[in-house]
Amino acid sequence: MIQKENYKIIAAAPMSALVDITSDQLLPANDERSSVLIVNLSTGNVSLAFGTHAAVLDAGVTLQPGDVFYMADRDIVEHTINIIAEIAASPVSVQEWSIQ
Repeated sequence: MIQKENYKIIAAAPMSALVDITSDQLLPANDERSSVLIVNLSTGNVSLAFGTHAAVLDAGVTLQPGDVFYMADRDIVEHTINIIAEIAASPVSVQEWSIQ
């Protein structure tokens, strides 16, 4: 659980990624993660999975074109975030914040 006293939230540099049609890691595990925002900039669906689970297209958390996934505070998954796309080289935008 995140302690809410005496900490700073630090933004990582924004990043973009091209997602393939096979499951791959989007973000590594981060015990300090406080929030993350993922935007599907592609013209096809992308799907997310967490931890050691491979992402499966159109299963679990699925973002349609233009959709945004945001998780923060109590929703936070500190594990690896994996992703798969419907169309090869699908662009996504990512912003992550961490506690320090």
